[in-house]
Amino acid sequence: MYSTKPVAATAALLALLASLCSPLTSQAQGGSAPLAPSGAASTLAKSAPFSLSPSASVTSPVTATPASLGDGATADALSHGRPLDMYIGMSGGTLGIGIQVSKLLFQHLALRAGFNAYNLGSISGELTGIDWRDGTVKQMNEPLLLDLFPWHKSGFRLSGGVIFNQGTLNAIAVPDETGHIVINGHPYTPEELGGNLTGHADYPNVCPYAGLGWGTPRRRNGAVTFLFDVGAMFGTPTVSLDAPNTATNPTLAADVAAHRQRLQNDFNDHASVFPVVTLGIGFRF
Repeated sequence: MYSTKPVAATAALLALLASLCSPLTSQAQGGSAPLAPSGAASTLAKSAPFSLSPSASVTSPVTATPASLGDGATADALSHGRPLDMYIGMSGGTLGIGIQVSKLLFQHLALRAGFNAYNLGSISGELTGIDWRDGTVKQMNEPLLLDLFPWHKSGFRLSGGVIFNQGTLNAIAVPDETGHIVINGHPYTPEELGGNLTGHADYPNVCPYAGLGWGTPRRRNGAVTFLFDVGAMFGTPTVSLDAPNTATNPTLAADVAAHRQRLQNDFNDHASVFPVVTLGIGFRF
């Protein structure tokens, strides 16, 4: 004979499952009666470390919608960002090859700064009766300018400011066909000079600048702008002459000093205004 204990255990388990499922069935058929666990289910509920009730609710996070951002201008500013009204440009001209940055301060005024440099070598020529060779021009400068825009929607600008200048010029005197270098009207051989007669010129460290041109950092005028400047940098280079034997030959020292003054006067007359012409392209932000 088979034992009846497994059958009885199975029947008890089915009865337990029926008691758990009967409230769910009655609620699904149209009743909104609260779920009331009974029997073993009630015991499990009491022993659980947490409880869920029909009244429990989960708060959903608030999601921002376009309407909550305010008007269309605000939404557009958030999505695209406010323009910086500035440009970074590349340019080249008589001041050298370089870069410049401009920032619009007010509708009609912008601040501009830049850096330029170039080297020219193997320059030769005659100046104050002396032939020069192996001349080199080294130009390095940093403009700091204010740009005034009479018509703020236009790129036309009037510019003024200063140029920090480290420009130099160096050259070596060449003997003439007789083998002499005429200094202050007196001929000297390279042996009498003790070597080469050298000339050197330095621009002032700070030079005023004035000019006009084209190019605004105003972003609404487009992403790219043509840059153009024409103007003048003001400042006379300081000239020096040197020969090795000037320390031991007073006559030579006097002639060199006199000729240096002639060179300085020539620079004062012809090199006190440096023409500035610059072309470039800028990218606005």
